[in-house]
Amino acid sequence: MPSKDIYALAREPTETERLNAQNLFLIDCVGYILHHTILSRLPPAARICDLATGTGAFLASLSKELPSNTQLDGIDYSDAAFMPEEQLPKNVRMTVGDAKVPGTNEETGLYDVVCIRFINAAMVPEDWAKVAERAAAMLKPGGALQWIEADLLQLATVLRTHPKASTVATEQATARAMSSTPHASWFVTNLASVLENAGFSQVRRYVSSTDRDVEGRLWMTKIAIGAQYALLRQQVMSGAEGALTAEQVEEAKEAMEREAEGGMYLRADMHTFVAWRK
Repeated sequence: MPSKDIYALAREPTETERLNAQNLFLIDCVGYILHHTILSRLPPAARICDLATGTGAFLASLSKELPSNTQLDGIDYSDAAFMPEEQLPKNVRMTVGDAKVPGTNEETGLYDVVCIRFINAAMVPEDWAKVAERAAAMLKPGGALQWIEADLLQLATVLRTHPKASTVATEQATARAMSSTPHASWFVTNLASVLENAGFSQVRRYVSSTDRDVEGRLWMTKIAIGAQYALLRQQVMSGAEGALTAEQVEEAKEAMEREAEGGMYLRADMHTFVAWRK
C-alpha cells in the first residue's frame, strides 16, 4: 500500500522549474553528478535508478556523462513533474512508485547504483529506514548508494553580505515556512547508522557548503526562496493553522526577492552519503 504523500511542496509547474534549477545548482555545488568513488567502480552497461526522481532532470544530466548503453530508471511517487517523454534521453525510463514501501520482485538486486536526493521535505524520522531498506533491496551485492540531502533547517539562519542588508521579511517568511518541515535536519546525525542497519557498509559522508562559491550565493538564495514560497503556498492550500493568505504569500515572496538583491542570502550544507551494499 502506498504511503501517505506528505511532500510539503506543491506538484505544479513553478515547483517543477525550481526542481530543474536545483538540479543544476546541485551539480555545480558538489562538483559531480555521480561521486568519483562510484564512477571508478561502475561496471559496463550499468543499471542506475534515481529513487524519488522528481522531474527526471538528474537522469537527463547523468545520461550525458555515461555510455549510451547505461540504463537509467527514475521512480517517483507522482508523475506530475516528469519531463515530457520526448525530452528524455532514449536510455531513461520513468515510472511511478513509492520509495517508502518495498519494491517489486523484479527490481530486487537489479541495480548497480541507486541515487536519492532532497527528500527530507517528505520525511518523518521513521521513513528514513524504509527508504534505505528499499534502496538496499534494489541493489546488487556490492552496488553503490549515493544519497544527497541539504540541511534545510540551516535556511532559518538568514545571512547578510553587508551589515545594512535587510533580512526581516526573509526571517519571518522562513520561520513560518520551515514549520512545515520540523524534521528536516534529522538525517544529519542519524542517516549513517540507518544505512548501516539497512545492510550497507563503508558509509562515507562528504559535505559541501552552498556558499563556498560567492558567485553561487544569489543562485542558491533564489532557489531557497522558491522552496519557501512553495511551502507557504502549500500551507494556504491545506488550510494550515496560522497560514498566511494567498495575497500575503505573494507579498512575502516579493519582499524576500528584494532582500536577496540587496545583500541577503541563504545557505545550507549539502551532505553526500556514499555507501556500498553488503
